[in-house]
Amino acid sequence: MRIWTRAMLPFSLLLLAAGCVSGAKSGELPPDERPIVTLESWAPSEILPGTRLVLQGTNLGVIEQVRLVGSIAGREVDVSIAPSVRSDDSIEIVFSTAVIEALGGAKGTFDGDLDLVYRQTVLLSTRAALSFGVGLAPSITSLGESVVYLGDEIVVSGAGFLDPAEGTSELFFDGVVELTATSTQVPVTKTRAPLDVRSRTEARLRIGPELLGVLPGTFRGGIFVRNVALDGSVTTSESLSIESIVLKATRIDGLTPSSVSRGQRLTIFGRGFLPIDAQLQTSTLFQLEGTLHTREGVVDFTGQQSLLLVPTAVGDNTRLEYVLRVRRNADGIIEGLGARWGRFSGTIAPLVLYGNVAFWGSDLKVELQIAPPKQVVHLRYLPGFSEALDQFGLRAAERAVKDRVLEVVRRDYQGVNIRFDETAPLDFAEYSTVEIGGVDPNHANLFGIDNTCRGEDCKDVGNLFLDDVIGGLNATSQQQGYYPYGGIFVASFLQFSATLASETNPLASARFDEIFSFAVPVLGGTAVTEDELTGGPRAALVAEAVRVLGNLIGNTITHEVGHSLGLAALDGAFHNDGDNPGWIMDAGVFRPFDERAEIDGAPTPVFAPYNRSYLEFVLPLEEP
Repeated sequence: MRIWTRAMLPFSLLLLAAGCVSGAKSGELPPDERPIVTLESWAPSEILPGTRLVLQGTNLGVIEQVRLVGSIAGREVDVSIAPSVRSDDSIEIVFSTAVIEALGGAKGTFDGDLDLVYRQTVLLSTRAALSFGVGLAPSITSLGESVVYLGDEIVVSGAGFLDPAEGTSELFFDGVVELTATSTQVPVTKTRAPLDVRSRTEARLRIGPELLGVLPGTFRGGIFVRNVALDGSVTTSESLSIESIVLKATRIDGLTPSSVSRGQRLTIFGRGFLPIDAQLQTSTLFQLEGTLHTREGVVDFTGQQSLLLVPTAVGDNTRLEYVLRVRRNADGIIEGLGARWGRFSGTIAPLVLYGNVAFWGSDLKVELQIAPPKQVVHLRYLPGFSEALDQFGLRAAERAVKDRVLEVVRRDYQGVNIRFDETAPLDFAEYSTVEIGGVDPNHANLFGIDNTCRGEDCKDVGNLFLDDVIGGLNATSQQQGYYPYGGIFVASFLQFSATLASETNPLASARFDEIFSFAVPVLGGTAVTEDELTGGPRAALVAEAVRVLGNLIGNTITHEVGHSLGLAALDGAFHNDGDNPGWIMDAGVFRPFDERAEIDGAPTPVFAPYNRSYLEFVLPLEEP
């Protein structure tokens, strides 16, 4: 919505707004039931088909109709218009084609009352002068900036600009650009750009390459505005002489962060960046030229070996974003920035493309640490998780259970370059997601399953993929004969109950019932309340139930994430061989309740030594 301020009103209209507001007319509502509204200003005063008249005041959100009662060029009119936009301090009415027709074609000056109506009652009435059907002749008085970069938005001041609903206002350049590098003069003949109109007197102009090109230089000549109204009528302003508009060279000012790893977002700051636009044939690339010092030696990225990279995104003309992604070559070796760790020393330079024109901006010396890969894991709790806590009688302790889950997974992976977050990360584009829900959609009563198959091999040896999703449906897993739905299924942990489990369940434990029966409704328990989280006769029981359930969930997440990272570290195997008390990657049948729950002196879960070595190799905290 365009906001027209009091300062924008013509002087005669300002006098009406300030001093001619009368008391409310008689209506249907008794005085004590009428809302109190005030009207401080309205604009614009020139009305065309499509014009949005904005009225500002207080308590205007109650207004149901704005009524014009008076005459236009001697013709009596009485038309009510429903606001298209309403808020407490402003309302907006649109003079659509239908409204203009209801006003009898509306050409001339309206002289009469502007009434604000609520429930058929006029709450406020004021005299108003509005001009209808006038051809707005634009004018231009100044540009906000004389030194610009590609993509800059500058202020254009003048009068008679058209709101987008009324038509278009375009700015034209007519003159020459003298190129900085060669002093060559390039003609600029009536090149144009649309104006982003904010009011009758102010608009924004984006400095695109279609106006002055992409090469640094100085424009001298004239500029003018052309209006094209909805009815096709065209009006043009007089030309404003411009002594100089200097277009500066695209530049890079810096990078962040200074240490970045594969899958992470690298932000490049500067001025004059152009987006990737197939229609305009524009883009901004950047080149890294220098050397990368790695543990194996020095990698040469100079000359023809320099890296010309395509940004992942262009936020605006001051920011580029690049994600360090890698790919596997024909030999299965990963390549790309981020594939090797070390310190890059050299320069970065922008390359601006526009059609068949390419321009190199000035380079900047940089030092950039390419860090070892970090696995970021998003723990995504689904609504089914909360529903499962209801079955445990622990919904009131949901936050405490989540906190324990984080403690467990972070403890299990201590010493490994991995990060667990409950919110999707903003600094990494490639990250894993673990969905934590309630019921197993595979209808197999699984505690959890990694369903991250890619291609024929469902084991990501070397953790080449950082963006696994342990959750949802994976058709590839289904095609390979595995359960298709992945995630952590908290409701399935009720199978540990000796009371609820089938007779053939070897993992059922009477200790489960001892720990949880006080709260689990189906075991005769009473759900925990918020007050019991901090005290009361059951406080110790609540704390232990929270700890044990957090252990069950956290340990299962640790196990399934381990699969997604490529464990177990045995050729062709997904689990460790045999039963190894406390080893996280043992098969499920070898991981009894007491071990998962960490009770009764069971060993704290750990990775087998060869699994731990593998994890520290693929996700080292520091470069060896």
